Amino acid sequence: MPYSPLMQIHKRINARKIVLSYLYQRLFLLSLEQKIQADPELEIPSIEGDHPFFDEKFLEEIQRIKIAGANENQAVKINLHDMEEQSLEYLLPYYLKNFFDRWTEEDIDLDYILQIWSNISLYLPKVSEVVDTYTTTFKYIEMDAVDQAIFLLGYIERKIIDTPKEILMNEMIELGKRYSGEGSPKLINGIFHKILNA
Repeated sequence: MPYSPLMQIHKRINARKIVLSYLYQRLFLLSLEQKIQADPELEIPSIEGDHPFFDEKFLEEIQRIKIAGANENQAVKINLHDMEEQSLEYLLPYYLKNFFDRWTEEDIDLDYILQIWSNISLYLPKVSEVVDTYTTTFKYIEMDAVDQAIFLLGYIERKIIDTPKEILMNEMIELGKRYSGEGSPKLINGIFHKILNA
């Protein structure tokens, strides 16, 4: 099949969803670690039902952490460290198998994933500062992990790939509509618009 711009757009959209799922799990664990450090008696919330970014292995790990009791913080740290240390060669097949099994590597913009992936650690602390600049009633760290992941993904994409503002805004709002809460599109529109125009 010959190359077409439409095919490349679909590959980019697929790649965004894969990176978003990774960022969500990573930010969820980071948030959980911070909450446990602040309150060692914290009861880890249940994650049940059909969730787009949790596979059985991840849910079993959260359950194991809950059962571990006093060692919850250590278990969260180990799992978070494992996620941060895993190579893309391992994680890409994992996400394809567990969340996006109708795709193959040919259906994904791998260059996009590599560019975003290699800049996550650099931009993670920066996006928090930038988002907090434009919020008045809450902080980035208090947002749902999906919204945090969307802001991080969009911020990195703008800084590294320089996707046009209008396209990027639309794509992040669409991710919010699909994967986050009812108020997410409005939140993303309001704050991300200010970030992109700063």
